[in-house]
Amino acid sequence: MSEILNVSNYSFSYDKKLVLDNISFGVSDSETTILIGANGAGKSTLIKCIAGIQKSKVGDITLLGKNYKEYKRQEFAKNVAYVPQNIMFESMSVIDAILLGRLPYFSHPSKQDYEKVYEIIQKLGIEHIANSDVQKLSGGERQKVAIARALVGNAKLLLMDEPTANLDLKSQYDTLNMINVLKNDGIGIIISMHDINHALEVGDKYVVLKDKKILAQGDVNILTEDLLHEVYDLHFHLIEHGNTKHFHIEGENHEH
Repeated sequence: MSEILNVSNYSFSYDKKLVLDNISFGVSDSETTILIGANGAGKSTLIKCIAGIQKSKVGDITLLGKNYKEYKRQEFAKNVAYVPQNIMFESMSVIDAILLGRLPYFSHPSKQDYEKVYEIIQKLGIEHIANSDVQKLSGGERQKVAIARALVGNAKLLLMDEPTANLDLKSQYDTLNMINVLKNDGIGIIISMHDINHALEVGDKYVVLKDKKILAQGDVNILTEDLLHEVYDLHFHLIEHGNTKHFHIEGENHEH
């Protein structure tokens, strides 16, 4: 594996209020990094900074060995894809919605651009909705279209902010499976997540945020009952089956 992204001593303030404090971590190809933390910890802000939406003069971010400040907008857009938490589409076909992800490559779409769209539609198994109006799709279907739109430009880094939020159980399952498939294509993935057990299903590395700083980072072994209690102020019980982990929040009265 080779490093795709490096965040070094990065801090961000919004209206003079510090939101991220001295953040440092790296992301490699074929690796999914999960951002974990309570509300207000800075997960979504960090995703937006890496997406180039928010910018700071404190610290550095490099992509493919090149500092963010050296990228021109079009080149950056070809390499970094962002799927926000609240997905908005105008009324258009799924094909046209996905084609928007090719905008960095064309002024008028070519046959090759459409071929890339059909390729990603097949890859994600959404041929049955290809001609549907994207506004009339279910939340899970729109999520798949948003991911397809992000990927159709051959980005090296995929950013996703709470991709399973507000989805039904089947759509959550489909989205998690899709993330694991995409990782095998050699791209780096960064995801902010609230659900610890969803994070365990897709994560290779975890960056745990608290009070604007990184509290811990590493592989799955850093996720302990004590660490999660410190982050969320809830009591977690770890259940292990072979190589798999599952956390149960004490006091929950439903089965997982």
